[in-house]
Amino acid sequence: DMAPGKKYYDILKEQNHLLDFLMPQFYNGFANVGANGFDTGPNNNNLSNARWIYGNIANDLFPNRPDKVVFGFCAADCSGTGHNVNGARAVEIMQEVKAHNNGDYACNGGAFFWKASNDNGVGAWSGPVAAEVSTTTGCVSLQTAAPDANRYTAGIQPALATIPRPRLRPLPRLLPLHLLPRQRPIPTTYSAAPPGQTPTPDAIKPVPTAPTASAPPRAKHASPISPAAPALPPSPMPPPTPNPTKSPSTTDFPTRQPSVGPPPGDSRVIAYMGNWASETCPPVDNDYTHIVIAFAVSYTWNAGGNICDQSCNVVNAVNLPTCEEQYKPTLISQWQAAGKKVLLSFGGASMGGSWSSSPDGCWDYCFGKEEHLATQLVDIVTTQGLDGIDIDYEYCYDGNGADCPGRTAAYSDAGAENFLRTLNQKLRDKLDAAFPAEHKELTHAPMDSDMAPGKKYYDILKEQNHLLDFLMP
Repeated sequence: DMAPGKKYYDILKEQNHLLDFLMPQFYNGFANVGANGFDTGPNNNNLSNARWIYGNIANDLFPNRPDKVVFGFCAADCSGTGHNVNGARAVEIMQEVKAHNNGDYACNGGAFFWKASNDNGVGAWSGPVAAEVSTTTGCVSLQTAAPDANRYTAGIQPALATIPRPRLRPLPRLLPLHLLPRQRPIPTTYSAAPPGQTPTPDAIKPVPTAPTASAPPRAKHASPISPAAPALPPSPMPPPTPNPTKSPSTTDFPTRQPSVGPPPGDSRVIAYMGNWASETCPPVDNDYTHIVIAFAVSYTWNAGGNICDQSCNVVNAVNLPTCEEQYKPTLISQWQAAGKKVLLSFGGASMGGSWSSSPDGCWDYCFGKEEHLATQLVDIVTTQGLDGIDIDYEYCYDGNGADCPGRTAAYSDAGAENFLRTLNQKLRDKLDAAFPAEHKELTHAPMDSDMAPGKKYYDILKEQNHLLDFLMP
């Protein structure tokens, strides 16, 4: 089951943040590790090769985390498939795992076996295997180089004596993801202050205020205050409360923590800004917290129905207009210097709508091209120095294709659902990879009619809520 494209594999990969480790069974009639060892050859990339299966999990399902893979053996109960492996042979195989590709899997998740009654009560099987596994128990790899692109196919099998033991250090004592405090750290680029006050924590950048004759001072982005209103005392943010129900473990830690964003409950005033010729640019001095450039699209406008790019290429991607049909980098910088976030929105009604008067179906041509689209959008964010991406999907997705008159032969409910789910994941991954030291926001602006439990768009957003910063229904 552990091959990309198999549904069980894809589900486990999608939900890897929920899992502590996997225990693949290498004794079901496919990869015969007892007879063939860990690797049957560099060009043998299929389910008969344990190295290929192991690499799928250690490099893709849990990216670069062999410590999440616990190798499965059958001690003496699998003669029907010819996959029994005694303790001595299991030790040899675990040594091959550690030696693979100059130690890629030296810091692995260990081994399990079926079943305890075949251990003869005195550790005949588990004793030598435990001794081998214990040499790297509690390790984390210090290798920081980029993963070897050939590690799925490389057939490097040097002699075990030539492989140095990996350098080791204790694992950090981190809480598992589901026990982490819900409040996320405040990034240094976030600006906030209570009315009339300047925040003092180092993590918050104070925003200077300037009192006027007609009104008391107020924080930038705060709601207008009546001249007669009394000044409010500052409300310090309470520290996160640790969850007392479970002690930290040296091996129980998340694959990756969610990207750092604004603290929970953060209020926003967000303005969508049309970027075509008739829409004027908002001034720098405004009370918006966010400005959303609308839209990046994959069509050329046409009065009788837009002309879709069938390769899902973003139109004018190199110098995507900011407003007034012009790219305005100086204005973007001025907005950001004033404490505003500037996001890029992809989509909008003219990409295709789920109402009877919509003639367009340009979304259809992006189904299956999520990698290409995500790369283009993140490239625009990088080039223009923007603060994140919004998806404005107002199209069909869940058995309601008849409501989208502009749909093409390329449309399917499954294609639409896969598009939404895959695009979210790829955008989050690419934003985090492109900006490892800076959080970029990811949002959706769904139609209110789509936000009901049981509707597929709603269910996808709920399933992937850890990828999103907020929604704008």
